[in-house]
Amino acid sequence: MNKESINALIEKYLNGTSSREETAWVEQWLDERSRQSGWNWKDEVHKKEVRKEIFDKIEDKIGAAKPLKQKWLMPVYQLTAAAALLLTLAIGWWFLPGHKENKVLQTSVKAVKPGTKAATLQLGSGEVIDLDDQAAGILGHSGDVKISKIAGGLIQYNAGNNLSTAKIVENTLSIPRGGQYQITLSDGTNVWLNSETKLFYPNRFTGKERRVRIVGEAYFDVAKNVNLPFVVESEGMDIRVTGTEFNISAYKAAETATTLIEGSVEVSHQGNRYMNLVPGEQAYRKSETEMKKLKVDVNNAISWKKGYFSFDYLSLEEVMNEISRWYDIDYKIIGKPKNQDKLGGTFSREKSIDELLAYIEQLVNVKIVRKERSVTIMY
Repeated sequence: MNKESINALIEKYLNGTSSREETAWVEQWLDERSRQSGWNWKDEVHKKEVRKEIFDKIEDKIGAAKPLKQKWLMPVYQLTAAAALLLTLAIGWWFLPGHKENKVLQTSVKAVKPGTKAATLQLGSGEVIDLDDQAAGILGHSGDVKISKIAGGLIQYNAGNNLSTAKIVENTLSIPRGGQYQITLSDGTNVWLNSETKLFYPNRFTGKERRVRIVGEAYFDVAKNVNLPFVVESEGMDIRVTGTEFNISAYKAAETATTLIEGSVEVSHQGNRYMNLVPGEQAYRKSETEMKKLKVDVNNAISWKKGYFSFDYLSLEEVMNEISRWYDIDYKIIGKPKNQDKLGGTFSREKSIDELLAYIEQLVNVKIVRKERSVTIMY
């Protein structure tokens, strides 16, 4: 089937005038092409959502030819292999400013690999343990609390039953650029830490609350204890819960955002109670004096934990900040864009950086040069 025939068939599909056989052909073709390209849908709900999004964009192009305010990365996680094939054959490279072969210019052939499970643990005694070099098993003790490394990159604290005699000391788990890790605290709370993140926490919890401090980004699945609230301190913001799941992004050079996945949280700022969140809401702090509550897609906030980037109407600089942390690169942008383009879409964190940069180069019409871990972007 040629491009014109596919174009006409998709238009009929969108208008609801395709026959049962034609409808089945479009949907089967889309699914088969996605599987052939090595991509899989997360689940049936995701499959339906993605298909709707794809055809919404095609309809804009075929029908009213509406200008796109947001440019979308390809491949877009599990949808894009199918979407790119469908769009390319049906209506051409409408995602991109031009149909051309763009490749990131490399002045060094040394590959930059995606991030891995990497972290260092500093005990209260000052001892620093490089977790990359440690085999699974008991790493040591912090006070009377046993610390173990579990296969698969997980640190686990076990205070045992004799809590009254265990010495309380602060430990620090540090995740470098290009790393991520998971830890189970002594109360059973699970924490996933993103690149360039530090978690400060006691070897065990006592008193009237369970308090930790974070710089960077982490996902918390808090063990429920209504008598001992769990408090996360970050950049002037306190998040108080008794048992819930939420993501917090608090890099020093960026805004702070707390996104609630499940349960409820109370957010305070500089010691003053500020707002309560329900699932699907985010407390967003842009400055020392400005905080607001937003309705958000939680999948964007926790995409890093699931293994992919998710960019939702972000500037090139915001996108590069995330990329640089995961691939452990430095970047600089030379010149200014004529239009303030925003990028959207998702991309696997397992892909090579050159593949990702090549798509960005096409989307925003820039020239990108990579020399080992240094990336220059030129308008």
